[in-house]
This record gives sequence, structure tokens and C-alpha cells, in this order.
Amino acid sequence: MMQLHKKRMTVLAGMCCICWLVVTGNAVAQNAESPKTYVTIGNTCESNIARLDRTHSEAGDDGLVIAIARLGDGEQSRRLNQRRLHNVRLYLERVRGRAPKTLITAESDRARGRGRVEIYVGGKLVDVLGVARGEDLYAGSCDGTSELDNLFYDSRRRKSR
Repeated sequence: MMQLHKKRMTVLAGMCCICWLVVTGNAVAQNAESPKTYVTIGNTCESNIARLDRTHSEAGDDGLVIAIARLGDGEQSRRLNQRRLHNVRLYLERVRGRAPKTLITAESDRARGRGRVEIYVGGKLVDVLGVARGEDLYAGSCDGTSELDNLFYDSRRRKSR
């Protein structure tokens, strides 16, 4: 009888350890990758380009980059998410020369506050590009001098694309 009691206690202790590891591991992962920590105010062409360049460098030529767009408060149109992702993809592929197979874009659930594009490299959240309500994610040459600029969506221009 004592042997059976010891076995049950050992199994129970093992299960408690596993549960503790799962719960604390998830809590640490959520805190470490909380998008709130990364969202920055502003959506300037220059800062977006610098951040996308850094992402491209971090991933290397063959690393996987994942961009996930989320609409913010008051934004309704999925088209806005698609425009933001288009600009990220266009910049990384056409300007930085990133291979299309190394870039995944997707839409996700709505975010609280600003709209955003979350950037992951190697499965880890590395940046969140915040955009104001109804704005595109600006990229390109920033001064409108490149022939590629007409391919980017830019809500600041009267006629975009």
C-alpha cells in the first residue's frame, strides 16, 4: 500500500512540475514578445525604411521574414491591411532584393490602438511598425524621385498608385 502511495505522489509531483513549466514558460514568452513593447509612434518613410533594412539584415539572405498586418481602432477595410503588406513586400523584394520565398505576409485579428505590421524573423517578433488610422505604411524613396515610388501605396498622395 505504501508503494502505491509513493508512486501516486511521484506522478502527482511530476504533473505539477510540468504544469508549472508550461504556465511560467507561456507567461515569460508572452511578456518577452508583447507587441505593446515594440510599437513606436510615427510612420515616416525614413524610419520604416531603416527598420525594414535592419529586418532584412537580421534575417540574412535566406532567413524567413514574416509580416503580419493588423487593423487598429476605427479601421474597417481589409484593403488597408493589404496595402500595408504590399508596401512591405515591395520594399523588401524590389528595393532590398529579398527572394519572394523568404517573405510571408498575412493578416490577423484587430489590434487595440494603432494599426500595425508585426515583423518576425526566425519566428521571433523583432519589430512592430505602427501606423495612424487610415494610413498606409510608407516606404519607397521618400522624396518621390524613384520610378518605383508609383508602385507603393501612399495615402499622402492624392492619387495613390
